[in-house]
Amino acid sequence: MFGEMLKMMGKVKIVARHPDGEVFATRDIVNLVTTSGKRLTAMMLNTVTDGGATYLALGSNATAIGADTNVIAEYTDTAGLARVEATTANVTVTTNLDTAQYTHTFTSDLDGQTVQEEAIAQGSSTTGYLVAVQTFGAVTLNSGDTIALTHKISMS
Repeated sequence: MFGEMLKMMGKVKIVARHPDGEVFATRDIVNLVTTSGKRLTAMMLNTVTDGGATYLALGSNATAIGADTNVIAEYTDTAGLARVEATTANVTVTTNLDTAQYTHTFTSDLDGQTVQEEAIAQGSSTTGYLVAVQTFGAVTLNSGDTIALTHKISMS
């Protein structure tokens, strides 16, 4: 008999700033852990994996579903919002090192870029597994604005 059940949960903190550092939008949201994210986690637990998920991606789509395998309207251009390898760490939320943390600050190179989707992805291309994806209220970035992501996946 098992005393505990494993549950994946993620939270995203988003902070957008103008070039002068003024914060103009923040979001604290609970993310949707995808079916493929659960699968990838199980594969990592069994050490039968073809690579960990270390990338953050942004998109302009307003709808995310648990079966998503890619960011629907992902920014893939060179305007500062393309998928990047995140700074990753294991941090403690409830028990020792029970949470995977992903961070990165994107800087927009163009005016009028609307961001409302964020994801943790397995690789640098737009194909592969998404561990988690979430939409949020639109944040419109202009050239020089930044959007900082801190995404945590807790195994609790």
